[in-house]
Amino acid sequence: MPSTTDQRHRQTRRALRGAAVVATAFVGMLVLAACGGDKDSAEPTAASSTASAKSTVSKAAAASADPTAAAKDRVVAAFQGLVNAETAGFAKATFEGTGIEHYASGQVLADDKKTLLINRANDVVTKGKPAFSVIKTTVDLSVTPHRAALTACWDDTKWTPVKKTTGKSVAAPNQAKRYVVNSKLRTIGTRWVVTDSTAARDQSC
Repeated sequence: MPSTTDQRHRQTRRALRGAAVVATAFVGMLVLAACGGDKDSAEPTAASSTASAKSTVSKAAAASADPTAAAKDRVVAAFQGLVNAETAGFAKATFEGTGIEHYASGQVLADDKKTLLINRANDVVTKGKPAFSVIKTTVDLSVTPHRAALTACWDDTKWTPVKKTTGKSVAAPNQAKRYVVNSKLRTIGTRWVVTDSTAARDQSC
């Protein structure tokens, strides 16, 4: 994440004054549950297999027929990918091996690199995971590179910057934990990347 621009700037100033901070990035974690039944119900019939195959083909055809819907799915996937990469990077205060550069570009990429260096220098890591839910996604496929905007409800209640040696929280006090984040994305080739992200902490969600 989203690593939002205004938050990073405040964190950078605090870190330069000697206070270890961490940037809030942009996440919701998807939990997949599988339900099992008895032996008979677990064995699909030929009819159900055929119906399932037809359903899959229909969904694929629908996605192909609606490029805007398909693009929106890829935009959300890119945002989720960045959140996952940032979560891994801030957990160890390192940029290397995180894959952040695959999902971020421009200001977001620059801010992530800078903040991770500051956190590493100040012995700060981030515990837990953030969460997010998408509020709105828009895409513009009429321009090249393609452009998109994503608005999400961000929740970093369970994502806390701490001193690595002591485990003590160094989060800025009295800041909202659930708020709106507005992000911009563009394509690089066929890949969507997040280029800018701004936290609206005065907008609860």
